[in-house]
Amino acid sequence: MIARPSYDPSTKVGTMALTMFRLRQDRWMRTDLTLYQRCYTEEEVEQALRDAGFVGIAAWDAVTDLGRQNESGRLFFFARATSA
Repeated sequence: MIARPSYDPSTKVGTMALTMFRLRQDRWMRTDLTLYQRCYTEEEVEQALRDAGFVGIAAWDAVTDLGRQNESGRLFFFARATSA
């Protein structure tokens, strides 16, 4: 697999262009894929959750809190929905 990551700070969009090769029946098959991720600050995510009615919001850092080494810059959120 060949991965070509990029990030545009003006739009806060990360792009990962991937090229993968698989051997199928003695032939190499190529697949190209592009993933896009919009990046938000912790405060933006928490505010969006509050605005949607969630409570008990908590965030964990992927590396320091969860030990997920190769995931620097990622946060995982927990929140409870309030009853309607």
